[in-house]
This record gives sequence, structure tokens and C-alpha cells, in this order.
Amino acid sequence: MLPPHLIATPAAPLQLSDKVDQALAVLEDLKVSSWPVVKESVYTGLITEEVLMDADADQTIDTLRYELRPYKALNTDHYLSAAGLMSDRQLDVLPVTTPDGEYLGVVMMQAMLQQMATLNGAASPGAMVVLEMDPIDFSPGEISRLIETNDAQIRQLNTQIDEHTGRIIVTIRINKQEVSDIIATFQRYDYRVAYFVGEEQYENELRRNYHHLLHYIEM
Repeated sequence: MLPPHLIATPAAPLQLSDKVDQALAVLEDLKVSSWPVVKESVYTGLITEEVLMDADADQTIDTLRYELRPYKALNTDHYLSAAGLMSDRQLDVLPVTTPDGEYLGVVMMQAMLQQMATLNGAASPGAMVVLEMDPIDFSPGEISRLIETNDAQIRQLNTQIDEHTGRIIVTIRINKQEVSDIIATFQRYDYRVAYFVGEEQYENELRRNYHHLLHYIEM
């Protein structure tokens, strides 16, 4: 289900009796391109800035009800389903309801981005390694084993398919910063390392040698 912290109420939903200029003021204040409309406490649809801009200022939203967009998430949905809907429909706001249609609040794009960053381990300490391979060669068990042989562990592992090549992109978050030994291991086993972020051991050794040299000169 959707985590409760994702469901926000930065402003009250619009009512069918509200006028266009009132709705535009809400959108401008929240810096969003759409906002939910309810009838009493039941979700009716999303009203967009585009629709409002084409209407007269003193029109009520009720006169525009056939222009409302039906998009919503249920509070019982997984947040990845909600993220997919926001991406597919280019929504910066996604209304959330109960299965009975009762309006609960909205998921804001910023909150969803933070949730996805947590899922991907973007905020976690440690190095990141990106591998590229044919789907038939993808073995999470072997990847984990190779990393563990270097006294490291996987914090996050995510995959996606490159639409142009059909190859699988494997993004791995590791629990330590030094990655030179891990990179060397992957290359020894013929894995293509497409990208990595972390400290390489030889750079650390150079840094230590540099500090020893400075200490020697100062003596």
C-alpha cells in the first residue's frame, strides 16, 4: 500500500462549486499544473491548468466536469504503481482515494522522487557500480558472490532494459567506497563495467604517499 508519509494535503481539494479564478489561484500558489476536485468528500477528477486557462474566470468547475481527468491511486496501491502512473501521464500531482472513492490527499512529485531515491539507494553511503550485459547472462547470485569476495555487500540492486540494445543495465549500490578491487574482479569475469562512482584504492594510496612526502619535507 502507499506509505502514509507520501499522502499529503498541502491545500484543500477544489469543489465543483468553485470558480475558475479560484482554481487557478490554487494552482499558482502550489506551483502545480493540476489539482483534485471533489463532490463533498468523493473524488471527481483532476482539473488541469490548460482547461482552466481556456475557460471564463467566473465559470464554475461544475461546468467543466467533462474535462476532468480521472487519474488517481488507491491507498491500497503499491507506490511503484503510483510512480508509473505519474510518469506515464506526466502528472506532478496524483490524487489518492480509498477503494470507495473517498478522497484522502495527493502524492506530490517531489515526495515521489524522494521515495524513488530511497528505493534506488541514491542517498545511501557507499559506491555505485553499473554493469551492462545480455539478459541471459544476468545472475544476481554471481554478482553478489563476486562483490562479497572483496569484503563488500550489496545495499541496493536495480535493473532496467536498454530499449535500443536490449541489454540489461544493472545498478548496484555497495556498502563501501573503495571499488578498484571490485571493478577488477568484474572485469576478470568478463563483465562490462559501464560506469562507477567511488574511491579507487590506488588514488587513496597516492594520497597517503603525498601526505607522507609533505610530512618528510616539513621535518
